[in-house]
Amino acid sequence: MDKPPFYLTYNLGKNETIGGIIYTPRTDNGAGIVTEYAVYVSDGDSGKANFVFEGKMDENFVVKEIPFEVTG
Repeated sequence: MDKPPFYLTYNLGKNETIGGIIYTPRTDNGAGIVTEYAVYVSDGDSGKANFVFEGKMDENFVVKEIPFEVTG
């Protein structure tokens, strides 16, 4: 079995502004539930990913809505 960290890449196809993510935990058992995350963004062309947000979630079966904090 692979060990964390695990990576998920989502390609929006063009530059977009998003306000957060929604995470739906698996419901068949408690194994594999995400409890910590870090979000990086890239323009896709440079290959450089920039850190923008991180956090922790409770280990349960509840859907999480994670808004990105706006600073400045």
